[in-house]
Amino acid sequence: MKVLILNGAAESGKGTVVEYIKHCFLINALEYSSIDYVKKVAVDQFGWDGEKDAKGRILLSEIKQLMINYNDLPFKKVAEVISDCVSFNEDLLVVDVREPEEIRKVVKQCKIMEIDCAACKVERKEAESRAKKQKLHPKGDLAYDSYAYDYYINNDGTLYDLELVVGHVLKPFFRRSEI
Repeated sequence: MKVLILNGAAESGKGTVVEYIKHCFLINALEYSSIDYVKKVAVDQFGWDGEKDAKGRILLSEIKQLMINYNDLPFKKVAEVISDCVSFNEDLLVVDVREPEEIRKVVKQCKIMEIDCAACKVERKEAESRAKKQKLHPKGDLAYDSYAYDYYINNDGTLYDLELVVGHVLKPFFRRSEI
């Protein structure tokens, strides 16, 4: 079992990277975002319409920060998913976490559980520029830049280039030990 924390600006290509990971390394990968539970609360309790515009993203970031401060529920949900993946002998869990402190918690949890874990940032200049212009929440959607990642994947080229980069950059992570 491995955990890969995958981060980057909205529309940087994280989903495509996951598909290329599956293809390049011939593994099954489950995906979970630390914002998934927050989205449910936003819909159920705040009437969020599901729109991922600047207003919606700020709402999600604010709710998530309140939950973190109150009872650390977003991290607890991630930890539950990690435990479930271990129980079901999954190969890889890809976790989307933006906030540096939350990333550190996931890394620490994986160390405690003796799970191979790494953090990777998908970089795409156009997506990062667009995110900064939208004036999104600095502790939410803009927090991806405040962490020293183990791996960096540049997505400023073609899809073919991206697939090659994914295979090359992440090869050491997938070869560190048996999956």
